[in-house]
Amino acid sequence: MLVHIIFLITGLVGLVVISIMISSYKSNQLFNIYLMLIFLMVTSRFLIYATYGLNWQGLVKPSSGLFLAIIPSFYLYYKNILILNAPLSFKGLYHYIAVIIFYAVHKVPFLYASVYWGLKGDLFLIILFISLYAYNGFKLLNTKLWSNTTLQIAESHYKLVKNWTIYLFSFTIIGSIFVIVYIFNEYISGHILGAGIPYLLSICWLFIFAKLLLSPQILFGLPILNKKLLKFTTAPRSRINSNWLISSTSISELVSRDQKLEILLKDQIFSYASSLDLLCTTDLVFRNNKFKLSDVASLMKVPESHLVYLFKYHSKCSFSEYRNKCRIEDAISLIHQNYLKINTYEALALKVGFSSYNPFYTSFKKHKNFTPKEFVLNYKKTD
Repeated sequence: MLVHIIFLITGLVGLVVISIMISSYKSNQLFNIYLMLIFLMVTSRFLIYATYGLNWQGLVKPSSGLFLAIIPSFYLYYKNILILNAPLSFKGLYHYIAVIIFYAVHKVPFLYASVYWGLKGDLFLIILFISLYAYNGFKLLNTKLWSNTTLQIAESHYKLVKNWTIYLFSFTIIGSIFVIVYIFNEYISGHILGAGIPYLLSICWLFIFAKLLLSPQILFGLPILNKKLLKFTTAPRSRINSNWLISSTSISELVSRDQKLEILLKDQIFSYASSLDLLCTTDLVFRNNKFKLSDVASLMKVPESHLVYLFKYHSKCSFSEYRNKCRIEDAISLIHQNYLKINTYEALALKVGFSSYNPFYTSFKKHKNFTPKEFVLNYKKTD
């Protein structure tokens, strides 16, 4: 009876998580249909297990064949979460073809009689199927997220997503091993292990659901996360410079394409602006004189169109002007660090990312109303 209570609790907790996902659907950039499919399969499975103790099992009969759809769903979830701007596509459905064939062979009498490969064949195919997707999932996550040094991993949300994928992947590997042991025992001994393996799986899923409930930002995505950060952070606005216009733009003033971006990005403007300022002031990315907007988008892991929109409607200057401002502030910081004691103005210009002294001189005078030499002389007088 205790086992069935655990199954019931797991199913109910799963329903809570699903409810959270559905409630934040419209504002959730990380809402993922594959993750929803996984949770629906798992939750229904444990609720069905729970009914066994209540003699309701005749109402619903879980199908092991269709449940294998959870394997490619994990892979597609990982793939989709790494490409936040990619819309859901029917192209992913081909991953379920093997599951449908497996199910049809076991359920359609004609196919079962003609091509059924036996329990030994089932075991081999399931192990092969799980191993293939486990390998591809690990390769994808390790290449695109876990070992990818080009991502802005320092950002708290991407740290959260990285840790979450490691957590989820580890538990799914443990769960896959349990399933293989379950099937292997049935093949060797001719009987099932009872509730033992499903009980262990329910414990794994309780840990996964608990992780989500403790860190709901994983499901909410960037828009809701930004609202929470703005609410609970002591002085968030002081972390971005006065260049940014955080307030939303009137929809009526925008063309149709930009209207869609405004709806999508209105809760992310602060996050984008603070991330850009962080790249400018901490990572000093603009010291690379070839650094373009596309390079910034790659580091921030966002579509370039989002940054084009940001500078078009939420910035007081263009990207090139912003980049030059950042370089001038970097130069001033170096001046305060006595960089010019042993280096020339030309070297300073090259250091902060300008191609030569002339554009540095012009930009410096434009933004500070002083030439570099005038600024240094004034700085020495006030020092």
